[in-house]
Amino acid sequence: QSRVSVSAVLASQQFSHSMLDVAEYDGLFRPVDFSAANRELSQGAGLELGFASELLPRLQMNAIYRSRINMDELATIRGVHGQAADLDIPSRLRMGLDLQASDRTLFTVAVAQVFYSQVGAFPSRALPARFNALLGDSSSPRFEWNDLTVYSLGMRWQHESDLEFKVDFHT
Repeated sequence: QSRVSVSAVLASQQFSHSMLDVAEYDGLFRPVDFSAANRELSQGAGLELGFASELLPRLQMNAIYRSRINMDELATIRGVHGQAADLDIPSRLRMGLDLQASDRTLFTVAVAQVFYSQVGAFPSRALPARFNALLGDSSSPRFEWNDLTVYSLGMRWQHESDLEFKVDFHT
């Protein structure tokens, strides 16, 4: 038996920039003010495609692909080359196996690839101003993300229908 699924992924990010301007930092600790006036909201959407198939009794293979989520630009922070910052969520691909050891116990093993290289990086305001000024110059370092591979092992145990114990390990 096999299943295919298609889902909409809706994302919302909230960014607050209070007290992040290092140029104004005078060495004194002040509480961060997360008032509504200093918040910015970014929203985006994507798709998730899933496939699951029973390979053997009690052994199931599953695969999920989630598209890149193109988030709205944030006006208060700037990207590497001075354009408005874009905190997009990268696409990912996950493949896994589920072994139903008993009616109550499930073991999982999976590998996922997160495609961070698809999304642009932006520097921190905490970096020295000289460094930020050089970004985009022909002598500047490359400022980009690397893709990430995540390996996962897990176990789920369910007691009746009211309690579930789950342990996961991710690299």
